[in-house]
Amino acid sequence: MPKGPCRTLQIAESRVARIERCNHGTIHVHLGALSLRLSPEQLEELAEALSSASQALAPASETVPATRWVC
Repeated sequence: MPKGPCRTLQIAESRVARIERCNHGTIHVHLGALSLRLSPEQLEELAEALSSASQALAPASETVPATRWVC
């Protein structure tokens, strides 16, 4: 386990998320009240999954009439 305080450098930001990398090599993803701490490999896997989900939703948003989704 890394020793010493965690110092971060912001590497990306959007309207909904902020992503930082710390001096221990961990990637910190902040999305509202949710924070994830990931390895660079985990970030890559998450990015691929989110990209696939976004692509899968794109055609649906063009053909499905506006509805109210309830989860």
